Amino acid sequence: MNDMAADVREQADTTGGKLGMWLFIFSEIMFFGMLFLLYAVYRTRHAAAFHAAAQNMDTAIGTLNTAILLTSSLFMALSVHATQEGRKRLTEIFLSITIVLGISFLVIKSFEWLAHFHHGLYPGSVVLSRLGKGEIMFFGLYYVMTGLHGVHVFIGVAVLTIMLVLIHTGKIDKTKFAALENAGLYWHLVDIIWIFLFPLFLSYQIGGLRDTGNQTDSTGGLWHLSDRMAGAYDTACSYGGIGKDRPSPPCRGYIHVHRSTQGAACPVVLYAPEV
Repeated sequence: MNDMAADVREQADTTGGKLGMWLFIFSEIMFFGMLFLLYAVYRTRHAAAFHAAAQNMDTAIGTLNTAILLTSSLFMALSVHATQEGRKRLTEIFLSITIVLGISFLVIKSFEWLAHFHHGLYPGSVVLSRLGKGEIMFFGLYYVMTGLHGVHVFIGVAVLTIMLVLIHTGKIDKTKFAALENAGLYWHLVDIIWIFLFPLFLSYQIGGLRDTGNQTDSTGGLWHLSDRMAGAYDTACSYGGIGKDRPSPPCRGYIHVHRSTQGAACPVVLYAPEV
């Protein structure tokens, strides 16, 4: 009788734990949903500026991080399945791979952020303050949304590390794996959020570019370089490094410039596409 009562309590705890996790996931979806809605509103109001600022996002790095998180989700699912089959060693291997992939995502994202900071593209910077409201809003949302996601990934890695310890000590096995399942649900949530975040800040180009002429002064500002101007603009630096010919990518669109220590105008490329 006592064993039966214990089984009932354990089943109730498992069901309650899963219900609590689903409620938590729902609240997280609502939270990020509000951020997605905010992004949509400001992108509608500042479409050209958002397209311009998006040119500074690294598609290759974003694609790599997406592949990393999707692969981590696969190994997370495999670790739960291995636990259910009682294959402890395999569970530890799959879960360890998931943790390593999560850490890899954070490291790569950190380098991407550092690159943006190096180029002066962060809230409150001199470079960003000289741009329009749309570009400022784009980068503000970028840092808030990807930063919050990064915090969730960090928490997920910490939780999965705890799960690994519990598996190693035998506190999670094929008869008691609800905690690992809940951790897996959280990790899949982190991956799904990133799948929606990634396209929002994906670097892309549309249409042509308006030719409005030179719009700068001797101290820097926004330049628009047509093909004619690009040919004459033979001393510049791109992303802070002195170039030999012209800025790379090609000098088309609005380009923010500042004065380097060598006195040359150094553009941080921010294209404004034709819409």
